Amino acid sequence: MWGWTCLRRKPDIPVGQGELALMTTDKGGAMGLGAAMPRKQLQTTEKETAMTRLEHVNLTVSDPDRTAALLCGLFGWKVRWAGPAMTSGRAVHVGGKDSYVALFSYGDAVASREESYRTRAGLNHIAVVVADLRATEARVKAAGLVPENHADYEPGRRFYFREPDGIEIEVVSYS
Repeated sequence: MWGWTCLRRKPDIPVGQGELALMTTDKGGAMGLGAAMPRKQLQTTEKETAMTRLEHVNLTVSDPDRTAALLCGLFGWKVRWAGPAMTSGRAVHVGGKDSYVALFSYGDAVASREESYRTRAGLNHIAVVVADLRATEARVKAAGLVPENHADYEPGRRFYFREPDGIEIEVVSYS
């Protein structure tokens, strides 16, 4: 069974020309070459690119209401929707007008024993852009969480923290 697909330029064709080859990986990590696709079929128009955005990400947590309250308090987000989800679960959607984080619990979720950066299809972290990094860090500390891995880089500054279920959140400011 094929696990995921990525696009990769054939190495013998200059960038911007020719075809892209579909590379597939099975769950065991074996690579396979799929059908080649003409490059122009993959190009988007300027209008399409301008309208493309990430709408939401869905995370499994132990308590959607608790995590929603935390994220709303830290980032000034609002609950956009909350209710039953799937067969026995609950979901809470938090965020702003144009994007949100869906927080889901199946009701009997178990903690992962895998380190996300070593897990295929694992979530490494989510990143949130804020206007005032220091004020956000103060709220993170006040919530009893530990900011770490601070860095200044062009064009911004950042730090990371883990929420109670262990999901890593990057906080970045470009101001």
